[in-house]
Amino acid sequence: MEIDEGKKNLRIIWYDIYDLDVKTGEITLVEGRTYKAKTATTTGSAFKQEANFGSDGFIITGISGNDSTASFTGIEGTGRPQWVSFYYQNTDGT
Repeated sequence: MEIDEGKKNLRIIWYDIYDLDVKTGEITLVEGRTYKAKTATTTGSAFKQEANFGSDGFIITGISGNDSTASFTGIEGTGRPQWVSFYYQNTDGT
């Protein structure tokens, strides 16, 4: 959140990746790389679908069991343990 007291303006800013110090409330932005659905390769019942709410206008859907996948290429590791996050939606109603 950015507050400009001179302009009496408040702006909410979305960050996908951040680190929160739970004792102080301080947020530190974490630099990372995003891999979007549009660039993935799918197998099995998984497929890319146009969706205006998805990054670059696409989502991957139809992933079920062990027979469908979404694969991303060009991933560069650091040689150390890394954090990975996926955005997903549970569509089974629970």
